[in-house]
Amino acid sequence: MISLSEPILKRPELGEELNMSRGEVKEKGEDNYLPAFCRVASSDVSIRVVLHLDKVGRGVSRDELINLSLSGSDGILDYNLGELVRSGVISQESPYVLTKLGREIVKNLKNVLP
Repeated sequence: MISLSEPILKRPELGEELNMSRGEVKEKGEDNYLPAFCRVASSDVSIRVVLHLDKVGRGVSRDELINLSLSGSDGILDYNLGELVRSGVISQESPYVLTKLGREIVKNLKNVLP
């Protein structure tokens, strides 16, 4: 019997393990890019935040991001900021800046956004 909690696909040449029970790819020695990219791409608020941080190129305060988000609710922005921090896309405290992973995600987002 196959246990779904065990990695069922291993590609050691790429340093990856695919865990089907969670649908995640773990890369050895690197931040996990795929979940972070999905987190950013799944929310228009997150997309606006990371693109603005990239455009400005400096730290941005929470108040500036509230004006940018157009969400109408501080809670929606706070949730998205928390998820971006948890995913390792932006820094933990204001002024917010993109991390190395965040810059890589923005570079790839620019290729697919109009």
